[in-house]
Amino acid sequence: ESSVNEAMITGESRPVRKGEGDEVIGGTSNGEGSLRIEVTKTGEETALAGIMRLVEEAQTSRSRAQALADRAAFFLTIVAVGAGGITAVAWLALGAEGSFIVQRVVSTLVVACPHALGLAIPLVIAISTTLGARNGLLVRDRRGLEEARTLDAVVFDKTGTLTLGEHRVVSMRAAEGMDEEEALALAAAVERDSEHPIARAIVASAEERGIEVPSARGFEAIPGRGVRARVDGRVLEVGGPNLLRQAEIQPDAALAEAAEEAAAQGRAAVYLVEDGRARAVFAVADAIRPESAEAIRRLHANGIEVVMLTGDSQAVADSVAEELGIDTVYAEVLPEDKVEKIEELRSQGKRVAMVGD
Repeated sequence: ESSVNEAMITGESRPVRKGEGDEVIGGTSNGEGSLRIEVTKTGEETALAGIMRLVEEAQTSRSRAQALADRAAFFLTIVAVGAGGITAVAWLALGAEGSFIVQRVVSTLVVACPHALGLAIPLVIAISTTLGARNGLLVRDRRGLEEARTLDAVVFDKTGTLTLGEHRVVSMRAAEGMDEEEALALAAAVERDSEHPIARAIVASAEERGIEVPSARGFEAIPGRGVRARVDGRVLEVGGPNLLRQAEIQPDAALAEAAEEAAAQGRAAVYLVEDGRARAVFAVADAIRPESAEAIRRLHANGIEVVMLTGDSQAVADSVAEELGIDTVYAEVLPEDKVEKIEELRSQGKRVAMVGD
């Protein structure tokens, strides 16, 4: 068993658990475990080769605008050649010299030939495809890009799309007499040697905030409760509600309120404890991407409804939707049921795009 980072291929930033019989993708990275892999696809059958084929299809696909321009250019080319022929016949009938006639015929062809029309449309479409690729948007079919202007609903997956797919400290509250940054620095120092996902989330949150994390000594894991370490001579513990229950610690009203708010939003509450007293509480959850709010704001500005479709609990989904201003939320939806939700939106007469998986 192990966790595999498939971000390079699928865009899913959260490591995916793999066990016996599961399929792994060539080009992805194994995590902390050991895997024995049977190769079942090579060469053109691999996922990476499939992505390359998508790129080729995007380059060769034609939009309606290009098809219309090509048809117009075909007929205009016939007209231009015909005009050139008529010019040649007319000047021959008038007895003009050969060099004079050639000049007039060439001038007519240059002026009348629709080469600009035939080149401009493909050039614009090629540039738009390139700009999309540079911004992480692979256009499989150029007609899809052309029809995107008619969208009136965009459906987002949550995990790894609107969110990072990685846990972070999304809110915190410190007890009286302690600064929040100091509390996060102490908690990160205690958790630094732990491999638990929540521990990594606390450490990463401190580093991203530019907080200097002190060194810790005497690290010790407390089964079922959390971890303990000594930081600058202070004995500190970090853990969840079990840590407080087993030590019979009652947090003050402010910390208890913050923990209740986190639970209501489907977030994990983690406490910092010192000398038998809860000093801070951290709400840990899948962090929202910094660019998500701006993307949704711009969609709303264009009159497009934003929908979130996720397998997470209703509380977690509602919390993310409220923070981002999402219009409609479908929570606790199984992967195989997501297509049905898309069809339901389409049956309402909406032209829908799906972002994520």
